[in-house]
Amino acid sequence: LELWITPSGASMGPKALYLLGSCAVVVIGAIVVGYRGLLLTTFDPDYAHQMGLRTQGWHYGLMSLVSLAVVAAFEAVGAILVVAFLVVPAATAYLITQRLPTMLMLACVLGSIAVIAGYGIAVQIKGSIAAAMAIASGLLFLLTLLYKYFATKTTPAAHLNSEVLWKKQKEV
Repeated sequence: LELWITPSGASMGPKALYLLGSCAVVVIGAIVVGYRGLLLTTFDPDYAHQMGLRTQGWHYGLMSLVSLAVVAAFEAVGAILVVAFLVVPAATAYLITQRLPTMLMLACVLGSIAVIAGYGIAVQIKGSIAAAMAIASGLLFLLTLLYKYFATKTTPAAHLNSEVLWKKQKEV
């Protein structure tokens, strides 16, 4: 834990807190400001190109934001949590909804639940906090996957394939 200590000797807290806080402000600000372009270029780049948007620019902008977040997070929490929280909450949210605004908010909520549950589990068993958070995130995904399977009586992969099939039929 590296603290930020001022020249007068006052402790301002962990440096990682300020680094990740600044990164979060930049990423959230970019998503809010460029939401429409991000939505169009991410999910329908051909249509976005026809609308006059530079899809390559949006792609590289998004990849830059992801890179910024990953580099900042690696320094603060390590590889296990970065990989787990980059993929699992978003995948879990995608199982629940197909709407991007709902998916973004749901991924944040699911990530927060996994952090709180993982920390609580790690404290109780006196184990690795990062591993417990990653496992909690994975369990949320597994529970969502099982619920999706038993509630709809189809596999989530079949659900995704039917959406792709429907989209192709709609284009014809």
